[in-house]
Amino acid sequence: MKDENTSMDGLAIMVKEGFDRIEEKMATKEGLNNLKIDMDNQFSEVNRRLDNLESLITGEYRIRIERLEENVSTLMKATGLVKI
Repeated sequence: MKDENTSMDGLAIMVKEGFDRIEEKMATKEGLNNLKIDMDNQFSEVNRRLDNLESLITGEYRIRIERLEENVSTLMKATGLVKI
């Protein structure tokens, strides 16, 4: 009977240690909420940076298009395709 109790005690200890290890690795609700907040903040920063890049690129292309339109207009006038 003593061996049986020792075996049961050993089994109980192993089960408890197993659950303790699992509990250490499990995410908590608070941990997941903090992770979500961090991810939201980082995505907001990425979106802000992409918006800035988009504005820079759009502005640059607008200027290039205006210059090209001026050049086309000049060429059309020079070739007589457009009457002045």
